[in-house]
Amino acid sequence: MEVKIKLSLGKKIFLSVLSIIVIMVAIIYSSTTRSTSEGLENEMKVRGGSISKNVSSSLSTILSSIIAEKIAKNPKLANEIFKSPETMSSIFSELQIKEEYINLIETFADIPRTEDIIWASAVDLDNKVLAHSSPEISFMEKLNLPEGTFPNKYLVETYKILLKYIKVREIGVFEKIFIGFLPYELEFKVPEKKILQEIMQTLQIEEKIAKKIINITKKNLHDNLNNNYEKLKLLYWEIKNIQRKYNKGELSNKFRESLSRFVKVLDYNYITYEVIEPFFKELKKFLDENKSFISKEDYNYITLLVEQFIKSSFGITGFLQYYTENKGGKKHKRLLFSYPVLIKEDFNKYVADLYIGMSVDSIEKTIITVERQVQIGALIAIIIAVLLVIFLSTRISKGARIITNAMGELSKGNLSVKAVVKSNDEIGFIAKNFNNMVEQIAEKEKMRDIMNKVVSEEIAKELMKKGIELGGEMRFTTMLFSDIRGFTSTSENMDPRDLISILNEYMTEMVDVVKKYKGVVDKFVGDEIMVVYGAPISFGKTEDALLAVATAYEMIQKMDSIHKKWQEEGKPLLTPGIGINSGNVVAGNMGSKDRLSYTVIGDAVNTAARLCGAAPGKTCIISENTYQLIKEFIEVEEKEPIKVKGKSEVLKIYRVVSINDYGYSKIKEILSSTLQ
Repeated sequence: MEVKIKLSLGKKIFLSVLSIIVIMVAIIYSSTTRSTSEGLENEMKVRGGSISKNVSSSLSTILSSIIAEKIAKNPKLANEIFKSPETMSSIFSELQIKEEYINLIETFADIPRTEDIIWASAVDLDNKVLAHSSPEISFMEKLNLPEGTFPNKYLVETYKILLKYIKVREIGVFEKIFIGFLPYELEFKVPEKKILQEIMQTLQIEEKIAKKIINITKKNLHDNLNNNYEKLKLLYWEIKNIQRKYNKGELSNKFRESLSRFVKVLDYNYITYEVIEPFFKELKKFLDENKSFISKEDYNYITLLVEQFIKSSFGITGFLQYYTENKGGKKHKRLLFSYPVLIKEDFNKYVADLYIGMSVDSIEKTIITVERQVQIGALIAIIIAVLLVIFLSTRISKGARIITNAMGELSKGNLSVKAVVKSNDEIGFIAKNFNNMVEQIAEKEKMRDIMNKVVSEEIAKELMKKGIELGGEMRFTTMLFSDIRGFTSTSENMDPRDLISILNEYMTEMVDVVKKYKGVVDKFVGDEIMVVYGAPISFGKTEDALLAVATAYEMIQKMDSIHKKWQEEGKPLLTPGIGINSGNVVAGNMGSKDRLSYTVIGDAVNTAARLCGAAPGKTCIISENTYQLIKEFIEVEEKEPIKVKGKSEVLKIYRVVSINDYGYSKIKEILSSTLQ
């Protein structure tokens, strides 16, 4: 016998939230212990890395100047200087006489004043002191590292060997989701025994020491590879945001394909330079091949992002080693942070090391205290949460019933319904949004009634603000007229249904362009379209004129793709001519209060219509008034002046050839401002 158990919404919420709380508490308890040591190491590594980068840069700069001077005197040293112990020894000897060295010594003396920093030292690769925070330790004196720690050059060499053998492979969906939660275990292309032997042979050390060095280095390598993965995800989304700007035209698919191949790198378990390099090259090739279609700003920004990623990744960030120090008869836990000093960030020019001794006492106590507080707080929270969930689930159930009943009334067409929920929580927020939605539906119904009397949504919104009143006002506008050449003769030979179909398709495409550039379709007269810029909403005289010309230019361009489609379908080709004029007009509601039309009238309107009549097919003709407003944004061809009806003087006219880069930039600025 099948038994169905029905639970109320309140009980479902109670059980669901309670389950989530129990799971969260279990996760907190299990993760706080692990996060204690990780938090400690990360915090200390950040502190050591911050100091080391500054000091390393200063020391590298001083040594670079000495090296440059030696090479200038003897160019033959350029290829051998870093391989010659004698030459490097002379370089370090000259370090003392440099003025910058005094500043470096002062910097080292100040380092122990930093919280939890005990001492700091810069040494050459033989562990001879170049600078030390303690004045008691002299220049080129042998630095004895704390017992149980290893020279940085051992760690660096081991790091390079591990990276050489790291196994890079594609990972599955499940592994990709849970990779951040699984214990790290590096994979290698060869058995770890072989790696161990190579490290022992390279460093000339015994197996026990080699294993300890490998364990220290593995943690650093894993952290660096994981950071590369996170940085690459951020890089991808930065470029993806740029790609979305090119979602039209042939470039769109190419850009998406290039980026989809690039993001395939995230399917690998490790992000090494060898893995990412081919994808970066492919992306660079795509950008170069399509440089004319991508804005200079976007091209340079993507290139900069990639360069910054490469520069900030794939390097060694410093190593942490634990050791103990006997002080006052008591053992204290310490950390040794080591960092390589490179000339111009080149590992072939590895010349020195930085060591920083750190105390972990204060920060360890802090983390342990926080750990205990979190655990105790979690236990208290689960008790309080149970009581709150019981109370809230009851209130939520009541509010949900009120909203459900209101929805039922709305479905019946009751636009005056309200969901009365007095609480200020999420249920109250949902009820408030429901009420707002009902008001918007009612407002749209009102707008639909107004839309029966006007053409444009912009006009309808204007009338909603000001009300429906007869009358007009003087406005400076730009008018666009588009008329199909030879439409009358074409229509005489067509089936009326086919004629209406092709005309509707043409009008739809053209009006989409008008909407894109914020124009207002004033009226359709047969095959003629009249568009107004500057009434009822204006972006400025120049801006309105530029948007009108941009509309005309794209209309003409769009006809090419429309004609190609119509040719394949065997339809006649409609070819529009376009005229544009700017000037003062009377704009307002005309007709009667029962049936009105928002339009513009005046001599400037008539002139625009005359220019349209004089424009050949697939051509935009503009007047002198319009040209003077936007001449810096467009390229034109001056045509023979024309004589039009109602004008005693001839009109200077211009054929729009193209819109220049400055013009497109201005158009983009205008359109973006309308979205704010």
